[in-house]
Amino acid sequence: MTVRVAPKRPTCVRRRAGSGLAPALALLVCAACGLPTAGGVRVDQQVPDRTVDGPEIRKLPPGPLPGQSPEQAVQGFLEAGAAAPDGAHALAREFLAPGTQWDDGGVTTVYDATTLRMHLTPERLSASGAGATGATGATGATVTLTADAVALLGPDGGIRPSGRSLRLVLRLVRHENAWQIASLPPGVVMTPRDLSRRYSSAVLWIANPRGVLAPYPVAVAGEQTARPGAVVRALLARLAPASATGGAATGGAAVPGAGAIGLVGSVVLDGRTADVGLSRGAYGLDPAARRLLLAEVAGSLGSLPTVESVRVLSDGRLLPGGELPAGVPADLVPRSVGPGLAVGAGGLLQLRDTGGRVTVRLVARSAGQGTSQAVAAEPSPDSQRLAVLARGGVLSTGALTPVPGIGPLQVRIPDAVAAAGWLPDGTLLASPAGSPQLLAIPPAGATRRVDGVSPTGPVAALAVDPTGTRVAVAVGSPGRARLWLADVGTTAGGLALSGWEPASAQLDAVTALAWADPLSIVVGVDVQHGRPGLVELKLTAPGAPVPLAADGLPDGAVEGIAAAPGRPLVVGTGGRLWQQAGGRWQALGAGSAPAWPG
Repeated sequence: MTVRVAPKRPTCVRRRAGSGLAPALALLVCAACGLPTAGGVRVDQQVPDRTVDGPEIRKLPPGPLPGQSPEQAVQGFLEAGAAAPDGAHALAREFLAPGTQWDDGGVTTVYDATTLRMHLTPERLSASGAGATGATGATGATVTLTADAVALLGPDGGIRPSGRSLRLVLRLVRHENAWQIASLPPGVVMTPRDLSRRYSSAVLWIANPRGVLAPYPVAVAGEQTARPGAVVRALLARLAPASATGGAATGGAAVPGAGAIGLVGSVVLDGRTADVGLSRGAYGLDPAARRLLLAEVAGSLGSLPTVESVRVLSDGRLLPGGELPAGVPADLVPRSVGPGLAVGAGGLLQLRDTGGRVTVRLVARSAGQGTSQAVAAEPSPDSQRLAVLARGGVLSTGALTPVPGIGPLQVRIPDAVAAAGWLPDGTLLASPAGSPQLLAIPPAGATRRVDGVSPTGPVAALAVDPTGTRVAVAVGSPGRARLWLADVGTTAGGLALSGWEPASAQLDAVTALAWADPLSIVVGVDVQHGRPGLVELKLTAPGAPVPLAADGLPDGAVEGIAAAPGRPLVVGTGGRLWQQAGGRWQALGAGSAPAWPG
């Protein structure tokens, strides 16, 4: 993520999507794919996920061949389904026995190819017995495929990290001396490598009800010049009322009338400027709604490396304010303001960020402040309130004021609490100790149970992303807590969470977590031999988390993380606070449980 200031134009935050493991299901089917050649070998001409004009030539399997084992037939089916989606996966269907039904729509699972395993179970062996493959002479066989998933790809191209275990059972029969698939589950499975050959990742920025732009990673396919149009069509489809899924996930509620606006023609690239033609309804929006719509278009197109500026027209005329730099306007993304907090032996500590250098000082002594037993302190996103979690699970809230810094604390709920985190609207999410439940504690009014909590097990840690769109929760016993992600929304009954998904198969021993920005999470993990483990999980690049340098940190698990947009990374381990600087970690002093606002 970089910050770009355009000359003589409004400041924009330009967030580009990652290009490693982020590609997803096509929003735009590539029309230049699938050129058959002589000899029964298919040559696939594809646009790879990088700015290269030349095609990539790949040999694709022509269908099941006599003499292949059942496993080889399944492998060929997987490769054909991943590489050639055109024609309703016509090439992959050549591996199916006559009359076999296969639903190739819905969610696509991306799996880690290094974890793929196949188990063969022959059926109805003849007197000749089993051969080298375990299926020679058989008229039927079952192949069970297992692997670790890394992402789920929705039919609209949306990308979601996933750490679930993939298990597929396929039954095969002999037909014309070759193994063909007679039954299989719905959906398509692919590897990140397969997807990166065809699709490019992008990010849709959609206004939530608070008027803040929230990111939704997606993927596009096709020629490089066609991808801006695919991004705008995907954005407008998300704004349509029919796409509403509740809460901030729709975006349409924040821009009244945007759901009726469509794209006229295609998005034309003039150098690095994208000309976007919208239907005439865009002129009918009130100025505030029109500004949000323009920001959504500019922010979404700014995730493509080929677009640097945007012109938005309606009915052939430039919209007021319709010429702007590509990227998200800086005033429409959340910022972390105010000092951070940590816990010290004498009370609460204040973290001050001065040009990237963090200083620590005591701001609330134990006497009279109720902080002597504090184990964690969370400042609210606006730095106006704080939540203090004390030993025994006592949760208190109070005001954050200038010197002396902390106002009187008030116990909010009688239940013992294990973890807590703020939503941008001032609602506090809290997890009762030893329970999989979550409670919503509003600034005023009664505490309510959060609907839609899916994982079972105690909550060890939780954090809400800066836009209030997603929540990350570590669920499980100490040393075995697994990271889960969910979408934040509302129902008639109040706050609700949906779309629960384990974030990664590798994140099953989480000790601490914090959002570095709306698209990435810094996670502390318990590793062998006592070494501290820190990784970063990027929502635009689902797959293996990226290890962060731990040089200079003492042995032992990371117990707390302070991360926020534009703020230095601070962790607590070994009873001390540490800041990353110059590629190494430097001690700031005694303390634990650091946290930045937002």
